[in-house]
Amino acid sequence: MLTHMGLSNLIENQTKIFNITKDSNVLQLASLSFDASVSEIFTSLVNGATLHLVSQDVLLSGTSLINEINEKKISVATIPPSLLAVIPSDKLSPLKTLVSAGELCTKEIVHKWSNGRKFVNAYGPTEVTVCATTYNIPHDDFDENVPIGNSINGTASYILDENITPVPVCVTGELYVAGVGLARGYNNDPSLTAEKFIPNPFSKIPGDRLYKTGDLVKLKDTGEIEFLGRIDDQVKFRGFRIELSEIQTVLENHPEVIKAELLLKKHKNEQKLVAYYISKNNNNIETNLLRNHILDHLPEYMMPSIFVRVDKMPLTHNGKVNKKALAKIKLNNETKRIFEKPQSFVEKEIVEIWEEVLNIENISTNDNFFDLGGHSLNVIQLQTKIKEKFNKELTVVDFFKYPTIKLFANFLTDGNNIEEQVKEVKHRVDKRKSLLSQQQAKMRDRRNPK
Repeated sequence: MLTHMGLSNLIENQTKIFNITKDSNVLQLASLSFDASVSEIFTSLVNGATLHLVSQDVLLSGTSLINEINEKKISVATIPPSLLAVIPSDKLSPLKTLVSAGELCTKEIVHKWSNGRKFVNAYGPTEVTVCATTYNIPHDDFDENVPIGNSINGTASYILDENITPVPVCVTGELYVAGVGLARGYNNDPSLTAEKFIPNPFSKIPGDRLYKTGDLVKLKDTGEIEFLGRIDDQVKFRGFRIELSEIQTVLENHPEVIKAELLLKKHKNEQKLVAYYISKNNNNIETNLLRNHILDHLPEYMMPSIFVRVDKMPLTHNGKVNKKALAKIKLNNETKRIFEKPQSFVEKEIVEIWEEVLNIENISTNDNFFDLGGHSLNVIQLQTKIKEKFNKELTVVDFFKYPTIKLFANFLTDGNNIEEQVKEVKHRVDKRKSLLSQQQAKMRDRRNPK
C-alpha cells in the first residue's frame, strides 16, 4: 500500500537525477504490472515530457527496440541489465540518460554502455516506492563491482546485523530502508507487514519504521553501498524477482518427483536456473514433461534452464539441504534425442549462432530452441545475429513457429511445404507425448495394483 507522498518524492528525485525536462522523450519499457512503470509514467507527465508507449512485439525484438529509440529520439530509458547485455550500444545515439535497474549491473555492461551518456545504476524494492538508492556510473575505466550508490533525498539506508545493530564499513549486513517512500504495509496481511516493517530505533519521530529488504550489502570505503545478494531464496533472474520456493512446490507436485531444489548458479559464463530433483524409482524424467508441467502453473520466465536428477539431496549436519554441495554437482544439459548433423550451409550457420547464444555444443538440427533453455532475451540475440548474417528481419513469433534448426533453415530459405513440415513435427511431438503418457500410466498401474 504505497502513498502519493512517496510517489511525489520519487518524481522530485528522479527528475533531477535523470535530467528529465519538458524536452525529454522517455521510453515506457516496463509493463504496467511492474513498479518501474510508475517512475516512467509520472516523471514524464509531471515534467511535461513526452512518454513513448511501444507494443509488446517491439519490446521483445532487439532490432525493433533500437529502431524505436532512434526514430522517436528517446533521450531517457530505464533498461534492465539482462536486456542491455544483448542489444548493441553503438546504435543508440539519441539516448542521453540510461538507467540500469532490477538486476545486478556488471562491469562488462558498464564498459559497453557508459561512454557518451549519463549512466545511472538504481536500486529499490516496490515497498519503498520504486527507488531507494542511485549511483552515477563514471565514464572512465570501471573495473569493480557496480555499487547501488547512496540514498535518494527523503530516504535513509541502514546496514545492520541480526541484532539490528549497524555494521562497520566493508562488513556485510542486511539493508534496511526508512523514509517517506515506505509503504503503509501489505494489503490484508498484517503479519507480513509486522515482519517486514519494524520500528526504527534510529529515529526520534513517533511511528517511524524501517523496511527489512532481505538484501545483503556492504558499505564500501569510498562511501557507496554495494549489493551482494539475497538472504532468502528470492533471486533476480531474466529481469524478474523470483521466489525459488514457488518453482520447488510446483515441481514437487509432479507425480514422479519426490523432492526438488532450485539454485541460481553460473554455468559456462552465464547465470542458469538449475532444478535438482529426486524421482520415484530413480528414473530420469523426460525434460519436456517437466517443462510442460511447470508451464501449466508458472510463467515462462520462471522455467529452469537445466534439470538435473540426483539420487539424494546432500544435507548439512542439522538436516537442511546443503546448497554448496548441491552446486558442485556437474551439470548436464543433454536430453535423450536422435542427433542429426546440419546438412546445408544455412543449417550450419544457424547451428553456430544457436551454440553461441545458448553456450551449448553439439546442437542437433531437430533440437527445440526452447527445450535447450532458450528464452525471450535469447530470442533478441538471435534476431540481431540472424539480421547480421542473413539480412532478414524476423519477429518473435517466427522463432516460436519454427523452433528447430531444420524448420528455421527452411523458413529462412523460403523452402517449400514449410507448413506441412511444421504439422509433421507437431504430429511427431504429439505422438511422443501420447506414448510417454501411456508409459507413465502403465508404471502407475504396476505400482498401485487393484
